[in-house]
Amino acid sequence: MAAHQVDPDRAPFWWCTVHDRIEDDSTTCRAKDRYGPYDSPAAAADWRSLFEQREDDWEEQDEAWEGEDSDPDAP
Repeated sequence: MAAHQVDPDRAPFWWCTVHDRIEDDSTTCRAKDRYGPYDSPAAAADWRSLFEQREDDWEEQDEAWEGEDSDPDAP
């Protein structure tokens, strides 16, 4: 299961941007102040890696969509 998918049999975990900590359903802050849900505390703590990877993937997709990844020296 990918890090961004949540196992329905486990409680979700969140990363709180206000308190810089992992939270579960018993300690969650407002939705606008947290990232997640994540499948495990480790995945929540690693939110930045997932965030940066998604941003890189989206940028590559945007460049491909716009044709920016083509070789400028190609005929």
